[in-house]
Amino acid sequence: MELKEVRDELINLPSVDSHLNRLEERWNRLHKVTESHLSSKLDPLQKKILAHKLQEGHHHLHTIKQNKLLQEMLRQYSHYLVELKLTLFKGDTAKAKVLTNMLTKDETLNLRQAIANVINFQDSIKSFSRQFKEVSEILEDHLPLEEKIMLLDPTHQYSFKYLLMHSEKQKAIVRDLGRHFLNISKQISVKNARR
Repeated sequence: MELKEVRDELINLPSVDSHLNRLEERWNRLHKVTESHLSSKLDPLQKKILAHKLQEGHHHLHTIKQNKLLQEMLRQYSHYLVELKLTLFKGDTAKAKVLTNMLTKDETLNLRQAIANVINFQDSIKSFSRQFKEVSEILEDHLPLEEKIMLLDPTHQYSFKYLLMHSEKQKAIVRDLGRHFLNISKQISVKNARR
């Protein structure tokens, strides 16, 4: 995929806000139901396990919500890659060196950080999905009927699948951005060696 296509795909990557909001609403509802209905129905060990799972799930949800920052970082990365490619064609080696250093050594914008963030996003989705399922299973036997229906509603499962699909797209984009960065860097090195 050409760099322009990768950049366009990044720009057109849909927002995940509605899915995140749905999951957060469900998670908060599970948390609220746990506190209001189950304080007297669970034994101390189950309460402790449930509290731990709720805390872990909240942490994963927070990490997933950071996806907006990740998408913006990837957009900036693609912008600077396009700028680096233009700099290569213009022959401005000083600017190319500055951009290359920024894309490899900047704390927030480097490719390694982008890869780590995408992997972390995907791992958090998987972990949060697992926590959601485990908490639901613990609560299933102890909830009133209307709350059980909420657990059986499959819309949260669709949201998890959508987020995983979204993270796979981000993974492919990061892979393509990295490939383009390596190709541009190689071209710069060859051009500098000829001088």
